[in-house]
Amino acid sequence: MQISRLDPAEVDLDLADRLAALDRASLTDAGLEVPPPTGPSKLTWLRHGNTGRPVDALWVAGPLEAPLGWAVVELPFLDNLSTALVRATVDPEHRRAGWGSRLLELQLGLVRERGRTNVRAWTWAGTDGVGFLAARGFSDAGQLPMAVRRLDLHEAINDAPADEGVEPDVWDADRVRAYDASMVDRRQTTYRVLARHRPTGEWAGMSLLCVDEFSPSIAHQEDTNVVRAHRGHRLGLALKCELATWLRHERPEVQATDTWNAVDNHHMIAVNERLGCRDIATGLGYRRRL
Repeated sequence: MQISRLDPAEVDLDLADRLAALDRASLTDAGLEVPPPTGPSKLTWLRHGNTGRPVDALWVAGPLEAPLGWAVVELPFLDNLSTALVRATVDPEHRRAGWGSRLLELQLGLVRERGRTNVRAWTWAGTDGVGFLAARGFSDAGQLPMAVRRLDLHEAINDAPADEGVEPDVWDADRVRAYDASMVDRRQTTYRVLARHRPTGEWAGMSLLCVDEFSPSIAHQEDTNVVRAHRGHRLGLALKCELATWLRHERPEVQATDTWNAVDNHHMIAVNERLGCRDIATGLGYRRRL
């Protein structure tokens, strides 16, 4: 099997286009409406991630001029220092030929080298990835399914539920700045709406989404949170309505927004359903101990 390990910083746009085509083929094969990455968005993700750092490892299966699959490893460096994230895609026409298994072997080999013991993976409900991961020792126990809901703009958080075994992210000003800088490098334009409590001047809530300038038709909701003391007054709903109205007027090319919620995050799901969101997919988290 021809599998190449590449430096993510040296991937060019032509190869990124071919890797993104594999993602599109996989989503089409699964019949999912989830927007696939473009070549430029794939390229900038490999180089910058969400923190300004490239992914920690990248492999490409098959010839580089006509790849059959790809795999990456990401190693969190601020929180969850025993965890590794593994992601991969294999062309639907070349599955069940050993490519996925070999890519996973390479991923787990690197994870062991780096001393990580908690391996997390992701797949979509109803796809080949479910059986693949289950057959290789991954379990979805304690991992919350994530429902993807879509809001048509022309029609219409650490105490949030979290997967078992995942430490809460610790966000300070420097981490927010790093995130914002990474979004700029990835050509993701961010839009934020914030709420302030008038009597005290304290911040009470925030809603954030981003528009991929390489593929702006579907925006992505990054986060919506309300400080616990101000919940129960529909502040989250007001924030998301304000954000949707802003985007609809300023970015008419954006047709819809996609938002992800853990399936037991009933409060935010109720907000999204009141806005008119519809379910389009469910993502499943898996983990394996090394």
